[in-house]
Amino acid sequence: GTDGGLAVDPRLTWEDAGVVRVTGDILFSTGAPRTIGIPPVDFGGTNLTIRAGGQVNSIGPAAQGGVLELRAGNANVSGGFGCIGAGPRDNSVKVFAGDNVFTGTCGNANNGDIEFYAGDNQPEVMRIVGDTGRVGIGTSTPLQKLQVNGNVLANNVMVPSDARLKENIHGIERSRELLRLLHGVHYTWNKEAQAKFGTTGAGDVGLLAQDVQKVVPEAVVTLPDGTLTVNYDKVVPLLVEALKAQDEKLRDLEQTNARLKALERRLEQLERH
Repeated sequence: GTDGGLAVDPRLTWEDAGVVRVTGDILFSTGAPRTIGIPPVDFGGTNLTIRAGGQVNSIGPAAQGGVLELRAGNANVSGGFGCIGAGPRDNSVKVFAGDNVFTGTCGNANNGDIEFYAGDNQPEVMRIVGDTGRVGIGTSTPLQKLQVNGNVLANNVMVPSDARLKENIHGIERSRELLRLLHGVHYTWNKEAQAKFGTTGAGDVGLLAQDVQKVVPEAVVTLPDGTLTVNYDKVVPLLVEALKAQDEKLRDLEQTNARLKALERRLEQLERH
């Protein structure tokens, strides 16, 4: 039968206050919204599990896997169907964990994390930390808004740099002298770095953050645990100005060399006479 838009399997048991005790299957259809859950009697365990796929204790060939889909809007339109006129807007799928969806006062001040796993017996691949909103890929304890322990591949990374957004603009002075204070080095990451940031023991090349901090402090960010990081993009302006200064020196030398050669030719002509 049905009740308020919920298709009811005969194996379901209805109770008062709108509570459904499930012993069979549930099929949603159109109608009034429904909230499906269980009474909060065991906060220490799993309150609700939605599973797609076969049983894990089956004997013989593995049961066919399942796909659990969360859809909002026209994502379920397929084949030759299309929309005529203005369709639904502002569709979204929202996932909450913890008290961040509650406006009152709760006993636990910590918000829950959202964790992502993929593959058979694979470790956690991504986490959104409820208390900070930070996202960690390859780490469950991100130290910044987004931390990736591993390589990032992208076609393009854009940073706002419009001159109309900037003020108090002035050139970088003594660029050549500052550049001499930086040291490009070969190195290997130690075990602390491997555990904290997922680096490997393979050889690498770069700058030392302590050196950069003395020369371009704007390019160094200190993490909450005191670790120094370098934004290499902010070192580029120093390199540009240092190259320009070097180019000016070379031009001066070329002009001086041209004048010397002209003087030599004049001396040769005077000596002939």
